[in-house]
Amino acid sequence: MTGGNWKWEVRYPGEDGILDSDDDVVDEQNVHLPAGSHVTLDLDSRDYSYSFYVPDYDLIEVALPGSPFRREFDSGAAGVHKLLGSQMCGYAHPDLLGDVVVQEPADFDAWIKKSSSAPKLPASASDPAS
Repeated sequence: MTGGNWKWEVRYPGEDGILDSDDDVVDEQNVHLPAGSHVTLDLDSRDYSYSFYVPDYDLIEVALPGSPFRREFDSGAAGVHKLLGSQMCGYAHPDLLGDVVVQEPADFDAWIKKSSSAPKLPASASDPAS
């Protein structure tokens, strides 16, 4: 998960199961997780400091440029949890606010499959350097 241009970019491995390959699924703002899974979250930033705060998980981390950080946790049961900023992000940067959508594993797999067939974001939409 990478902060950049006042948004979160969330990247998932595509059908090949390899992250950072051509078939990755990229979403903005919301995080989708399979229920009952051990999750590894890699946080990074392209430009500024970003807060990743999910009160229901008592999870708060900071993404900083050049300082990738890894956090592991269990996704728990299916449900929707608020993804917030721990600072004033909601007021000044509403695109940083979103949801952590925990889905039954079959529903998560269907979401990945549907998302992998969706048109990809242009580079300029996800990369502020473009």
